[in-house]
Amino acid sequence: MVLKLSEERLILFKDTFNTYMLSKKYSDRTREEYFYYLDKLKPFSEISQGTINLFLLDSSTNNNICRSFLRAFIKCLIRTSDTLQLTHEEIETLTKLDIESLKNIPKKPEVQPLSEEQIQTLIDSYPKVGGKLMIELVYKTGLRAKEILDLKVSDFEWKSWLMNPAQQLKLNVRGKGDRVGILWVNGEFAKRLYDRTLNLYGSFENLPPEKLMFEISYNAFWKKLRRVSQKCLGINVHPHQLRHTFGTRMMYKSGGNIKQVQKAMRHSSITTTQRYLHVSQEEMRALFEKI
Repeated sequence: MVLKLSEERLILFKDTFNTYMLSKKYSDRTREEYFYYLDKLKPFSEISQGTINLFLLDSSTNNNICRSFLRAFIKCLIRTSDTLQLTHEEIETLTKLDIESLKNIPKKPEVQPLSEEQIQTLIDSYPKVGGKLMIELVYKTGLRAKEILDLKVSDFEWKSWLMNPAQQLKLNVRGKGDRVGILWVNGEFAKRLYDRTLNLYGSFENLPPEKLMFEISYNAFWKKLRRVSQKCLGINVHPHQLRHTFGTRMMYKSGGNIKQVQKAMRHSSITTTQRYLHVSQEEMRALFEKI
């Protein structure tokens, strides 16, 4: 038993799924990610247990977010089956899909940190100044991708920094659960952030307080980062891999002080930080001996 897919049906399913996610108060980022995976279903002409398994064999879809998307999408189709005019056989197909068995499909390898040389190659290869600065900002501060995209020009304390540009620039960031954290970037990097912002807006005066530092969507940044990293490094780099690299680097520089790493990563639980202990001192030394 299968559920047939067509271009017209996918458009209808997408509109219905969007309405469903809005009613469930899914975040903009989650909806964006789920639409990304929905678009990846286009090459398939049907939904069945076999095609779903094939779908997840692709390294770009074999992850927990994609599996969450599939669960939500299938639940939406079942709950709106009358509106979508699904047949009894199609509803039965969706009902019998064994989502739990998808866990048996080989998982992605654990996230690997990038070397300093790889980071620099990535920055040099990125075509736009804004993208270069975003990559470097994650590498230097460990910001999450969403935190980077939510940054406002007013989150940086420019006035106090301009009094002494050689000093560090203070940054106020809103993390998970709207927790506010304070970070700093060195004077040389701060100047490049300042110059880029000045070139974009001409002046800091009268800028709306909600003006974003980087006006790009998560999905667009992710796609661009993957294309550039594949071309210059031969691997697909995920935004979180940059943060993971920062955490590993901090573990090495702190001499394995997990409390310091927890504070630098802004983890609410030290259990989350413990994953960085699994990277051996030898691996870290090889990766970051030049830092």
